[in-house]
Amino acid sequence: MQGHLAANPACRLGIVAPDLAGVRDRLEFLLDDALHPALIRPDTAEVPRCFNFSLGRALADLPLIRVALDLLALGSGRAKVEQSRLSELLLAGGWSAAEGEADGRARLDSALRRDLPYFTTLPALIRLAQRLSENEAPLCPQTVAALEAFAETASAASRKLLPGQWSGVFRNCLKAVGWPGDRPLSSNEFQARRAFGEVLDGFGRLDGLLGPLGFSEAVRRLSQLCRQRLFQPETRGRPAIQVLGVLESAGLSFDALWVMGMNDDLWPPPPRPNPLLPAEVLRAAGAAHASAEVELDFAQRVHDRLSLSAPVVTFSFAQADGNRVLRPSPLVAGIPLAGEAKSEVLTLARQMAGESASALELIDDAMAPPVAEGEKVSGGSWVLRAQAICPAWAYYQYRLGGQAIDEPVEGLDPAARGTLVHEALEAFWTEIRSSEALAALGEVSRQQAIAEAVTKALQNFELDRRITLPARFRELEAARLAKLIEVWLQVEAKRGLSFEVVACEAPAEVEIEGIKVKMIVDRIDQLADGRQIIIDYKTGAAIDTKNWAAQRITEPQLPIYAALVNEDVAAVVFAKVLLDKPAFTGVADEKDILPGVQGIGDDKQKTFDPAEFPDWIAVITHWRERLHAVAKEVKRGQAGVMFADLKDLQYCEVLPLLRLPERQRLLAEAASNNGIIERAEVLTRIAN
Repeated sequence: MQGHLAANPACRLGIVAPDLAGVRDRLEFLLDDALHPALIRPDTAEVPRCFNFSLGRALADLPLIRVALDLLALGSGRAKVEQSRLSELLLAGGWSAAEGEADGRARLDSALRRDLPYFTTLPALIRLAQRLSENEAPLCPQTVAALEAFAETASAASRKLLPGQWSGVFRNCLKAVGWPGDRPLSSNEFQARRAFGEVLDGFGRLDGLLGPLGFSEAVRRLSQLCRQRLFQPETRGRPAIQVLGVLESAGLSFDALWVMGMNDDLWPPPPRPNPLLPAEVLRAAGAAHASAEVELDFAQRVHDRLSLSAPVVTFSFAQADGNRVLRPSPLVAGIPLAGEAKSEVLTLARQMAGESASALELIDDAMAPPVAEGEKVSGGSWVLRAQAICPAWAYYQYRLGGQAIDEPVEGLDPAARGTLVHEALEAFWTEIRSSEALAALGEVSRQQAIAEAVTKALQNFELDRRITLPARFRELEAARLAKLIEVWLQVEAKRGLSFEVVACEAPAEVEIEGIKVKMIVDRIDQLADGRQIIIDYKTGAAIDTKNWAAQRITEPQLPIYAALVNEDVAAVVFAKVLLDKPAFTGVADEKDILPGVQGIGDDKQKTFDPAEFPDWIAVITHWRERLHAVAKEVKRGQAGVMFADLKDLQYCEVLPLLRLPERQRLLAEAASNNGIIERAEVLTRIAN
């Protein structure tokens, strides 16, 4: 296509696809990439192109109309909707002050994801925005005012009206919410708005057929009409390339024609007999789409016509769709191959990625500015954890403040469930302070203490999150927590040494190489001889303690406390609070301090090599040295993309900023270039 246009800009070219609806979006993007790479910016979306599609889109699929229908769907009352629907509307344009308050809307969306449940309501969103504005300037006052006006207008309507009456209500609701927005409409948007108005005007013709409807049913019917209405904006000028279906191409001639999608599953098309008539009768009459023979005859006629539609006709077929191998249509079997075809379209992205290495300047981006005097580094022990796993992660997330937006989930996510377990155990051990008190509890009193701890945990959770869990859900979650704590207390009862719980959720702070590290210790137990055990609750099955003996400690919180905060620590352990195989795991000064936890120097202890770590002092010294070394990296600004295992980055919130595919490609290219690795190591080092 590009060659024909370059040779003769006034030529007429055609593209025909049997499955035009299925390939339209992808084909349009590729044509834009190949023919109009400079129009990649959003503000050029409606600049005239040199190609035109004969197939229109459903009116409901156009962004401006989709926003209108989504807004109307919220006006049916106080019914709960998925949080994602409100999020999409906040981030969409086309209503109220979408342009002027885009930043405020994005911040409100972030708060929505954080503070509201998966199923929520429009009034809840409005209340959230009002609550946020109490302590700071309003995020998006015009948007909130528009939503309030919309809710008031929608609630003022009668419960049931005729479709023609709903048409007027819908117009008033959209006017109240500021649709279609605060920016001038483009030509295509203006035409779409006019088409939507025609659908609203015609809605009244259904009065006799549908009768009185409720708000939500009326919106559903209107959406159905918009999906059935095809919209094709007026074409400016005469585009050089026409993209057509097989029927629209009848009677047209071109200077060159490309017929794509000539696979045997599409061409000839499969038969589609009318389901309301007997198939035998349709086949006997030779009705359209009645049988494979009829479709073959139709396809052959169209195929012959297309072959004569241009001096140069190219038929193409796909060789595979993912892992599925495809075959060409039998109708193209006799056409000679045109030679080696390009396997990939030269898109703008490929052009930019394929620039010669000599045209690129490679920069060592592994160093960030060092931590300045007085600069606060957030993250606590997490910044040291991220630095040990991948220095770039620590820099982007904890020094630059990058973080992922919360993803709403139905019910409670794993983090929330873990929080409930922590709070329930804290409430239990706040009342039952020692092993003697635990052993003195009878069956009934132990169950009562567990129930009280679970109740307190759920109350605190709801208070902190400003939510009220559904009654049945709360009951099920309480039962889960009670069973989990009961199983865990059986592990606690097997401890051979008596202990006293001296702290739960205890804050601690230490300065490492000028970096202040704040953390919360889940629990501190004290033995009879004064030694202490540091316990961190874990509700996940994957727990790694082998890194404690490595050069880069990727679980640093307990080593920080033992090596830099408290000199009386005799054991640091994770408490695996699970229904399946609950246990302590970690390391201790000597064996038998905790069940299943080996001491330094024990034969069964596999983490710490006795030759390198002969005693507890050696372990503490190792932790102190390695933690200071990692903290020095943070202070110096070391921020390279270096990691040992990609799985270690599963909780990295700034993973897109690491640009791993690009760095791996550069590393592979450098490795294949005469075996020279040094140049790639300037950009990244991936250790395996």
